Amino acid sequence: MTFTVKEIAETLGGTVIGNEFFTVSGVSDIDGASGDHITFAVKRMYFKKAINSVAGAIICSDHYGLSTEKPLIIVSNPRFAFARVLDLFKEKSHSYTGIHHTCIKGEEVYFSNDVIIYPNVYIGDNVKIGKSTVIYPGVHIGNNVIIGDFCIIYPNAVILDRVTAGNNVIIHAGAVIGSDGFGFERDGKTYYKIPQIGSVLIEDDVEIGAGTCIDRATTGVTTIGKGTKIDNLVQVAHNVSIGENVVIAGLSGLSGSVRVEDNAIIGGQVGIADRITIGKNAVLSAKSGIISDISPDCRVAGYPALDYREFFRSVAYMKKIEHICSDIKNLREELLKLKNCEEEKHVAALQSKDCEY
Repeated sequence: MTFTVKEIAETLGGTVIGNEFFTVSGVSDIDGASGDHITFAVKRMYFKKAINSVAGAIICSDHYGLSTEKPLIIVSNPRFAFARVLDLFKEKSHSYTGIHHTCIKGEEVYFSNDVIIYPNVYIGDNVKIGKSTVIYPGVHIGNNVIIGDFCIIYPNAVILDRVTAGNNVIIHAGAVIGSDGFGFERDGKTYYKIPQIGSVLIEDDVEIGAGTCIDRATTGVTTIGKGTKIDNLVQVAHNVSIGENVVIAGLSGLSGSVRVEDNAIIGGQVGIADRITIGKNAVLSAKSGIISDISPDCRVAGYPALDYREFFRSVAYMKKIEHICSDIKNLREELLKLKNCEEEKHVAALQSKDCEY
């Protein structure tokens, strides 16, 4: 698979400087590039490094006044442009076509055009699967499930009853969608399991990472909004509502009935207590512990979560605490010496006064 610099620039909407007919056969970062590869640079220092590399062409936002014989593609956002070029060179991953004869399906199952079902897939009753959707081996799909168009369900994912997924949804290997919410009530000395009879709604353009679990609602719907991206090994509990274009990094946990509004960013290993609301555009730094509502546009860190500037100031103070303790100890010793000295002077003065009499 090869493209000319001109063809790539037309795809990206960029401007070519240099040889627009240079042929590109691969894409790579600066350090791993070969002579027929294209790479990208986001700053002057990286642009200089790219010039000195063996890469044949460069995607950048400016040539920074540095001369080079390498063809350049000038774009406003090199990182985004690089992602699009990677998509150009991505190999087709679906080697199978049609519906394999080992697929086990229940009653009232409807497949749209060009659906691909790999071997050993189970599909329950009353299921609809949209056009050009791909379902890999070992996937379990329960009853009353709707999966939209152009979706990809990777191996061994489990989609349980009453789940609805929109178009262009990607569910990675081992994810579990629609499992029971973690609901129990004490009955004397034991726990009574609260039936979880709700559902899960996944809107268009959502990606769900490997090993992630999304619980169905106790009643009502657990919702994942349009364009949201969820990393591997994330827990989304029952009745959670996640807005549009939210990003959640790996190993985070959202407790029951949490509400996350549009465009929020949740870092890795963040824990959010139940019934908390995360406002629009909020940023939760990695390992934050969220035990109260976060206002829109806030950025927080630490446990309990604080404004990130306040948190990092406290971290800086903690690093100095050993020296501060040492200084306090020295001051105490100096004060004790002064106190002893004053007492000795006082005693000497009394003794001198007695001698006068």
